Amino acid sequence: MSEWPDDIGCEVALAARWPGHIPPGTIRSEFINLKDLAPTFCEAGGIEIPAAMTDGGSRSLLPLLTSPQAPDCGMVEPERDCVVIGRERHVAIARDEFLPYPQRAIRTADHLLILNFAPDRWPMGEPTGFEEPGSEPPPFELLAEFTHAAFADMDASPTKAWLIHHREELDVEPLYDLAFGKRPRVELYDLRADPHYMRNVAGVAAYRAVCVALEARLMAVLREHDDPRLLEPSAFDAPPFARDGSAYYKVGGEPVRSYAEARRMMVEKSAQARIPESAAERLGASAAGTNAFLRSANAGARPRL
Repeated sequence: MSEWPDDIGCEVALAARWPGHIPPGTIRSEFINLKDLAPTFCEAGGIEIPAAMTDGGSRSLLPLLTSPQAPDCGMVEPERDCVVIGRERHVAIARDEFLPYPQRAIRTADHLLILNFAPDRWPMGEPTGFEEPGSEPPPFELLAEFTHAAFADMDASPTKAWLIHHREELDVEPLYDLAFGKRPRVELYDLRADPHYMRNVAGVAAYRAVCVALEARLMAVLREHDDPRLLEPSAFDAPPFARDGSAYYKVGGEPVRSYAEARRMMVEKSAQARIPESAAERLGASAAGTNAFLRSANAGARPRL
């Protein structure tokens, strides 16, 4: 998921080439931030770096990129040992009252700690009425083609549709919960032992010291930068960001005043759309393939979907 605060959602490798300045074949393990690029370009071009570019802690990468130090001799800038990640919303019309799913995270070489500030909310958006056992979900084709049919923070796909339609089967339920279920307030993953984030060790006694230290470090960064999420109530949960949707959210050009109204309009418009016969055949073939893959995967190591 592109919005999730893990490597799948946030990790991007940086490749740089500058003959005569950057040693070829160099590999660095330091963490960097997108905000570091602007001061890097300024320094490379001989332009004075504006103070506004570095107020948030970003700085030029040139000392890191141009250092002649061999990659196996340790970090050139050891203070670059982590990155802080934040998420508020991905899709506006995903939860009741247009509420976000606030997360903050800190990633080090060995661990990923995630704080879910609203664990009572659905991370992938509302299930739209079929969360009770035995309840009927939207049609497979609708889930496979239209993102807002359910769990609107995850794009539509045959895999999404298959998981929802088979969610009450014993071998599928753990995968469904992993993909769509509510999360605890704190998640901690040992990336050396669990590189795919399958086991939350936040409640394991052996990891208590790591968990406490990383949460304290993360909260210190959030306080230093006056993160509005730390305020109670948070500005991100109030108009104009949430709750009052009438002025900001439209479906097909029509203003909406509530999440329920928005979802009703989205589903109606989705249902009115005609799915070409070729697309329907493609969906059927994809569903069969997804079925076989997920069942075989669930028999062994479970992938994070």
